[in-house]
Amino acid sequence: MRVTRFPNACQSMFRPACFTLEDMQATGGVDVAIHAVGVAEPLGVKRLYSATTAVVNVAPYARRLWNPAPVVGLGAGIHAAAGRHVACRVEGGGVTSRSVVLCGGSVDAEWNTLLSAAPTAVKIAPGERDEMSVISDDWVAPVVTFRRGNVTYTDNSMGQRSAEGIVTAVVDADAVIRRFRTMTGAAADDLAEFTVRLKLEQAGFTNRLVERRYMVDRGVRAGRRLAWVNRYGALDYHTFPVAGEFTSHGNRIRVETSAGRHTASTVARQSLRLLSEPCSAADAEWLSELFSSPAVWMVDGAMCSEVEVAAGEVVCSPLQPTVVEVVISPVAGVFSRKL
Repeated sequence: MRVTRFPNACQSMFRPACFTLEDMQATGGVDVAIHAVGVAEPLGVKRLYSATTAVVNVAPYARRLWNPAPVVGLGAGIHAAAGRHVACRVEGGGVTSRSVVLCGGSVDAEWNTLLSAAPTAVKIAPGERDEMSVISDDWVAPVVTFRRGNVTYTDNSMGQRSAEGIVTAVVDADAVIRRFRTMTGAAADDLAEFTVRLKLEQAGFTNRLVERRYMVDRGVRAGRRLAWVNRYGALDYHTFPVAGEFTSHGNRIRVETSAGRHTASTVARQSLRLLSEPCSAADAEWLSELFSSPAVWMVDGAMCSEVEVAAGEVVCSPLQPTVVEVVISPVAGVFSRKL
């Protein structure tokens, strides 16, 4: 038996990801096991009878391990993004295929490319964190640069990491501000913007750079920061500065018994309406990924809670700027903190 065709590298696990097996025994059966890198037991086994050629779709098995979430509890730096990709292989008839990385987006990803449709320049406030994710098979090293006057400073303190799949650089605004003060001797308020570049190292030389520019926004006070799974299966973040209408609904079910009326159950449901700042059509298209994202969280510092997008709308008018409106509800029924 031999494996003649493989799924595309970095393709979405939400469409068929097939290995083609040929030169199988025409008689008897062959057990083909689907394995994932880092998992001891097979994800599943397919028994194939009386076939010389077979196609094994591993996508349904890979989706069992897909469990994305914001990187919390870890400091600024480069981290493995657990649950965001699955590297699958097949084994059977004495043959083991090579592993193929599958991602959890609605579209296929690409090697050594930033997994985001976000604008190249985004806002970040003190106390906030952001993520930059790439899929790579070699060393990834984040580099932070900022300026004071005519002098450019480079900070390599975020470290580096070897990768075989998706890795994420956690950008912590407070950590960058501390490094800025230490390296320049300036006040925290003097930092207006900084750039994070991901160096993708291959064969001992820098193969490619991806970058994002951050503008420090000290005006956000009452906003709500959301994180969501984007079209590539990585996470994007954005702070909606306007927290509008808050609604709370409650239902009570009461039953009549021989002992009198009793409350059998109560259900509470809350929702919060958020509005973006006026934005370009491209930014609105990016933010509208929230409407169809399979997982969304409200982020508060190092804490996050899963929410549902109950409604979303891009409001366009020839006479007014474009804004994005989103209504969120907590998965648990009520928000975990006072709004």
